Amino acid sequence: MGQSAGYWVGMVFGIAMGLVAAVAVIKAVKKDGRLKCKYDERQVLVQGKSYKYGFLALLLCLMLDVFLGDLAEGYVEHGVLVFLCVVIGIIVESGYAIWHDGYFSLNEYPKRIVLAFLALSLLNFAVFIRYMQEGELIRDGVVTSSATNLLCAVLLLVVVLMILARYAYGKRRDKG
Repeated sequence: MGQSAGYWVGMVFGIAMGLVAAVAVIKAVKKDGRLKCKYDERQVLVQGKSYKYGFLALLLCLMLDVFLGDLAEGYVEHGVLVFLCVVIGIIVESGYAIWHDGYFSLNEYPKRIVLAFLALSLLNFAVFIRYMQEGELIRDGVVTSSATNLLCAVLLLVVVLMILARYAYGKRRDKG
């Protein structure tokens, strides 16, 4: 808690701007401009299963962290490992929903979502590269929380690749 007042003002401003940007992106990817997503009953059931599998993946990763986390001590900040567990859970949840057609709501433009995810991935890669150049990624031989930008970039890229693979699979299945 030894951060300066300017740090906290910047943090609050950054979060506020992030929320404003998130609302703008959400409105841009909706066909009707609403924030709320519309899903049919089958999609809701798929989402229930995807959340369950994502939660189980998160739980398994966190259990591994509890039992094996000491091995990474001195190499990686613990928060980075926990965030990695969250990323794995999100990938499992998203993957199941994507492959079972429960990811996109009925009032969304999937292409716009893919473009937004690609843009956010590139932004996170850029921030990660900046941290690397400034030497903030590794301090005293330990990977710092600056690595979370790389994890976010990879997460978004993996989700985009799953969406594109599912789209290609659906196109191929429809032809044959």
